[in-house]
Amino acid sequence: MARIKTKILERFCYRMATGLNAGVDILTLLQRETESGTPQNRRWMQEVVQRVRQGESLTDALSEQGNYFPSLMLEMVHVGEQSGRLGDVFQHLADHYASLQKLYRGFLAMIWWPAFEFVGAIFIISLLITVLGVIAESTQTEPIDIFGLGLPWQGNLTLFLGGVFVMVGSVFLLLCGLLRGWFGSAPLAFAMRIPVLGSSLRLLSLSRFAWSFGMAIDAGMDALKSAQLGLSSTQNPMFMSYEGQILDGLERGRQFHEVLGAAGVFPDDFLDVIETAEISGTLTESLNRLSEDYQERAATAFRALSVVGGIAVMLMVGGMVIVCAISLIMKLYIGPIYDALDGNF
Repeated sequence: MARIKTKILERFCYRMATGLNAGVDILTLLQRETESGTPQNRRWMQEVVQRVRQGESLTDALSEQGNYFPSLMLEMVHVGEQSGRLGDVFQHLADHYASLQKLYRGFLAMIWWPAFEFVGAIFIISLLITVLGVIAESTQTEPIDIFGLGLPWQGNLTLFLGGVFVMVGSVFLLLCGLLRGWFGSAPLAFAMRIPVLGSSLRLLSLSRFAWSFGMAIDAGMDALKSAQLGLSSTQNPMFMSYEGQILDGLERGRQFHEVLGAAGVFPDDFLDVIETAEISGTLTESLNRLSEDYQERAATAFRALSVVGGIAVMLMVGGMVIVCAISLIMKLYIGPIYDALDGNF
């Protein structure tokens, strides 16, 4: 089942927050959602409106739409309905999804140059294969076999472009599978061990935990449920694997910074802020600041990752060009010299 896009979700939460805080009836707001947006979104919202009219809560009505709405939103809407702060919850959600949009746009801005280099590499290598083939045909010499498979230059070009297509398609399917959870948690667990990438994912997970944890506490959710929601929002198996240990510690009456510190996956600066906030009674505000700080640090880490990726692409392009150049030199110059020497001796 398709899921609602983050951009549409952010706007929906913002309109709901604005309307609810202005005193507009929730059914009126939902009815307006059926009159705009994509056909798919209008269809889902009509289902929600119908269920709310039948007396169901907004949480139940949204949950009945399968996976169309994210679990984090459903949990927070439930808290908002229970605490009577639904407008504030929707505002928090709107800010959260707006931040995700900003992070996504920043990531796209960072990878455009490596993507451009990759396309340039495909063009350069294709051009070299073609030029070498044309030279061989014009000089009536044996064509240079780039891949050593005995193929003509047209076959080498087809093989190269076909390989690129398969590689790009495989990466695309892999990314889709990771985003939709086709492969479970194993790929993410492996990515966490990769330098730079692992630290970037860890910072992003900490930002999500701080945001959802703080928002849940601010909305009136109990400690156990708040911690559980915070851990699940990380979507990171490393953090989620400690859920039982953390919840058990909270049930025994231990403070947040103690149980989080015992897990051993939260950094010292994170725990220091939590401990100070618990003493001063500013946990929600401190968690919001932590979320913003770690999100900025994650963005910086992703920028560093894009630089590393760009360098890797440049090295790949340079390596392929050098191989083609050496093949050309060996074929056109070095080869004839050796042949002449062999003929003389």
